[in-house]
Amino acid sequence: MSNPIPLPTLGWEDQLRGVRGYDEEGGQVDSSKKQFHLDLDKIKNSEDRRTTLMIKNIPNKYTSKMLLATIDEKHKGTYDFFYLPINFKNKCNVGYTFINILSASHIIPFYETFTGKKLEKFNSEKVASLAYARI
Repeated sequence: MSNPIPLPTLGWEDQLRGVRGYDEEGGQVDSSKKQFHLDLDKIKNSEDRRTTLMIKNIPNKYTSKMLLATIDEKHKGTYDFFYLPINFKNKCNVGYTFINILSASHIIPFYETFTGKKLEKFNSEKVASLAYARI
């Protein structure tokens, strides 16, 4: 049995740049940005059935446990996957999380809970927003 060839891994800065849609100089990349935008009308009409979301602009001091508690206040049992990337160097999250909602019909109340709102545990000016995750 041969050993598999190890694949190169990206540092969190490179991953963040790709996930958040920034180029090498920090400028926003507009190409294909619309395909990740949530269109509530398409969701309501069952034209868009995607369920994996990215919550952006999470205050960096939130832990997984804290963020899950916030989500579970209104949305417990509506998701089956959650991942909050952590920068282990500074022990903070990187400002976004991935969550898979069980049904597209749950996205609208989820959207209403988080989009345009500040997460309250810390004194942060960050305003949460949602987009479809890039898989």
